[in-house]
Amino acid sequence: MDGRVASSGETRRGASEVLRVEGLTVQYGALVALRDVSWSVHNDEILGIIGPNGAGKSSCFAAVTNAVTHRGRTFLDKADVSALRTFDLAGRGLRRTFQQNSFFGELPVLQNAVSAIFRDFSTDLATSLFAPWREATTRRAAELAAAQLLDFFGIARQYHDQIPGDIPYGVQRLLSVALAYGTGAKVLLLDEPAAGLSGGDMKKLADVLIGLRKRNLALVVIEHHMDLIMSIADRIVMIDQGAMLATGTPVDIQRDPRVRGLSGTRRMSGVLQSDGLSVRYAGNVAVSGVNIGVPAGRMVGLVGANGAGKTTLVNALAGWSRGRAVVTGSVQLEGRSIEKLAAHERVARGLTLVPEGKNIFAELTVDENLALVRPPADTTGRHLFTIPEVFEFFPRLAERRSHKGAALSGGERQMLAVGRALLAGPRVLMLDEPSAGLAPRLITDLLSRIRLLVDRGLPVLLVEQNVKAALKVVDHLYLLERGKIVGEGPADVMAADHRIIEAYLGTIADGTPA
Repeated sequence: MDGRVASSGETRRGASEVLRVEGLTVQYGALVALRDVSWSVHNDEILGIIGPNGAGKSSCFAAVTNAVTHRGRTFLDKADVSALRTFDLAGRGLRRTFQQNSFFGELPVLQNAVSAIFRDFSTDLATSLFAPWREATTRRAAELAAAQLLDFFGIARQYHDQIPGDIPYGVQRLLSVALAYGTGAKVLLLDEPAAGLSGGDMKKLADVLIGLRKRNLALVVIEHHMDLIMSIADRIVMIDQGAMLATGTPVDIQRDPRVRGLSGTRRMSGVLQSDGLSVRYAGNVAVSGVNIGVPAGRMVGLVGANGAGKTTLVNALAGWSRGRAVVTGSVQLEGRSIEKLAAHERVARGLTLVPEGKNIFAELTVDENLALVRPPADTTGRHLFTIPEVFEFFPRLAERRSHKGAALSGGERQMLAVGRALLAGPRVLMLDEPSAGLAPRLITDLLSRIRLLVDRGLPVLLVEQNVKAALKVVDHLYLLERGKIVGEGPADVMAADHRIIEAYLGTIADGTPA
């Protein structure tokens, strides 16, 4: 940070306002996602937008680009562009990226870059038909300009002929920014450009963004990586619960008592916590910058649609993954970092996962399945259970103790899997889709019994797709979409969230929430 902005209201000499938004408000039914937000950005300036998950940051970008219905006004180069289509705004130089990489997956990297600047080199049909040599010359010029664009973004020429999905993830992130920049950009809106990055890739991105600022470009950056945004931004806007909480220089923001503790994501402290947990496979980010907490004696729910990343996230907490995953971020158990521990070492520390699929020994009886579990040697801070207590919690297992696992029903197998986990003396119990494949009556019975464990003091992280069932038993709920936490709060508050209602709870005949 070069300190060129001395205070929240002072503008650098020679700078001019490029983009100003006034009173942006986005409402989904009764839920106000963004409330009367106003800010501006000047050329040769980086404006950072920070706030907890679900604060309204991405809704702000959607409103600025007229991608959602909203109230408020947008001015680009002092002209009111509030009524223009998203496409027309891009043509005037207002461009944006998204949290996920955006490029043409079947085109080589160089041709992706050509597509970003094609307007400057397009030819008409007559030229194509009657002067093909001129079209060939134009194409070569476009490819040269595209190569220069990629050079500026630090994308090595060895990647130019490769498909984007085959290049390193850090290079993919830079390519997404390069394609949005293209030619003629005046303002770049970057939605979490550092998602999934670490180390050297983060430094490359910072250098590129500072280089863009020096090109007289205005940048507005939504970011959860506080070290990055605080080091490159000239000014910061803090949004919380859809409203502006504070604005100023990075130093102003860091010192503001209203902001301290909210700079990244609102997170409950707990026995189990994650900070910036990300998982990626090759070029795909499955989980991005997740911060969650599971407090003592509470049941925390993690819900989302199929493919949202729930199992990937809970597996990352447990220390294992399918395939070659790159996991970054930290995981703490009772205040101690465990992210460098193997899965079996985390289990030894008391982090116990019951994975989806009712994992038991099918050829062993209930008694034999339970007898295989060795109680922990160190009992400090653990929630200890005996086999008689397991049978007390799950009376049906006591009735079936001589039956083999293969002969049990789906609900009985799930009870047995949970019982085995309890005998390991967990400090935290994680359950991945325990209701999968069960009849509604069995789901209610199983989750109510797990709730009894929580009331006894055992912290539980419940991963569920059955949101209705989860809302009845959890204390706090996280909503995961496309690998990111997009909302969180007490169960009763989240039950009224429009995303939960529309996507998971449905409506009744008159259109009111179910």
